[in-house]
Amino acid sequence: MDWSVLLKLFDDYGVPGFHKNFIFYYLKDRTVSYVNDALKTDKEYCKGCPQGSVIDPTIWNFCPNSVLSLEGQNIYLQAFADDQALVIWDRTRRLLENNTNSFLIILSENLITLELGLSPEKCQALTYRDFSSYGPGKATVLERPAILHINNKTIKKTTSIKYLGIHIDARLNWTIHIQNLHSRAMISTKNFNQVIKNN
Repeated sequence: MDWSVLLKLFDDYGVPGFHKNFIFYYLKDRTVSYVNDALKTDKEYCKGCPQGSVIDPTIWNFCPNSVLSLEGQNIYLQAFADDQALVIWDRTRRLLENNTNSFLIILSENLITLELGLSPEKCQALTYRDFSSYGPGKATVLERPAILHINNKTIKKTTSIKYLGIHIDARLNWTIHIQNLHSRAMISTKNFNQVIKNN
C-alpha cells in the first residue's frame, strides 16, 4: 500500500483533516534497519502498514474499499485487511471460467490504480458444484476444475482453503476445519501437560 495513494483516498472520501493528519503523522518517519556483523543500514519507507498495529486492519479495509464495490453477475467480493475472497457461481464450468477470468482482469486493473496487485502465487481456487441439484450421494467436486488466471499465470487449484482462520473444503462438510481444530487442541493439551509436569 502506497501512502500517497492512501492519503489521496482520504481526500476523495472527504475524511476530516484531524483523522487524515493523525494517520499521516503515525506513518511518517518510519525506517527499516538491517544489522549484521559487518554493517548496519537504515532505509526510510513510505509503503505498507506497520505489522501488528491496531489501525493496520482499518487502513487495509479503507484502501481497497472502491474495489469492493465492483459489480458483476453472480459475483461476491469480500475483504478483510489484505485478504480477499472472491465467490463466483454459474451454471457451467465454462461460464464459470469465462466470468471469473474476466472479473479477475477488472479486479487486477482496479487494484493497479491503487498501486496494489494480486499475487497469483498466493491465490488459491476452490471449485465445487451444487449437490442439491444432483441429488444425495452425487459428487460435489467438478470432474475438471475451472482453469483460472491472473496476469496469464494459472491460479493453484485446491480441495480446501483457509480464509480468516476457517478451513473450507470442496464438500462443504467442515471435516478439515474440525480436524485442524482437533490437532491444535491436542498440541495445546500436550504443551500444557508438559508445563504441569515440570512444576
